[in-house]
Amino acid sequence: SVKNKKKYVLKISNPSEKLNILEYQDELIKHLRSDNNLKKLIPQLFHSRIVKYLDKKNRECFVRILSYIDGNMYGDIKSNKNIEKSLGELLGKISIKLKSFFNSVGYRKFIWDPSNVNWVKKEINIFRGNKKIILLKCFSEYNKYVKSNLKNLRYSITHSDPNNYNLVVKNNKINGLLDYGDSIYAPTINDLAICLSYALMNNNNIYSTLKNIILEYHNNFPINEDEINSLISLCKSRLMITVVMAKKQRIKYPSNKYLSISENDAWKLLEKLDKIPTQLLIYVIRSICGFNI
Repeated sequence: SVKNKKKYVLKISNPSEKLNILEYQDELIKHLRSDNNLKKLIPQLFHSRIVKYLDKKNRECFVRILSYIDGNMYGDIKSNKNIEKSLGELLGKISIKLKSFFNSVGYRKFIWDPSNVNWVKKEINIFRGNKKIILLKCFSEYNKYVKSNLKNLRYSITHSDPNNYNLVVKNNKINGLLDYGDSIYAPTINDLAICLSYALMNNNNIYSTLKNIILEYHNNFPINEDEINSLISLCKSRLMITVVMAKKQRIKYPSNKYLSISENDAWKLLEKLDKIPTQLLIYVIRSICGFNI
């Protein structure tokens, strides 16, 4: 931005990125922006088509231009009740809007999908001691509360990564949701679970954050009892993927400090949640959503 001129975001794709995935992201963005309540919170596309560009190594990259959404990243600010409520509301509105979005590109397997973590089982052996015990417990909870319940959950295309660095905050509320590259067809409730797995990190009041985000989500997109039964375990499954992926990366690239940033926070939260019976959290969420306990 130069002297109050408009800011834009230039997205240059990784050479391995496929054109149909980028076109899918553009369609998804257009679909969300067709809702007046969401329009200001979703980046606007400024390219009429996706063009190719050769990088310095002569590899083909695709280029897209999006609007810049002003504000701070959720991960860089101290959250509060207002921000959390606006986050729940935004995710609820997105879940409603995505019920009417259909695109075959979204039907793909994705390693970060917390509703499908069968692959994690054999990776748990790279851990020792208490960490290994916690992960084995998370995995058996995944089997009990998620895997056996998948057929009862509602499915749709999901954003799939509403993490602390894809959420923009301005004027004490959520001002934008970024990065649609991980979007897949999955249980709709995944988005709420994934968002919670980050919003509960470094958080001294887990109950109030759960209440603020879940209640607003539920007020916009009413969740049912089956979804409540899987929610907290989906959240823990996402944290489990985070720590397993981080550990694998560190084994592969021992000198890269950047890789362990969210890993420590994820472990702290896993350790905290491990002390609370999952069934108790399910009762808490049932009561937040107004179901009988």
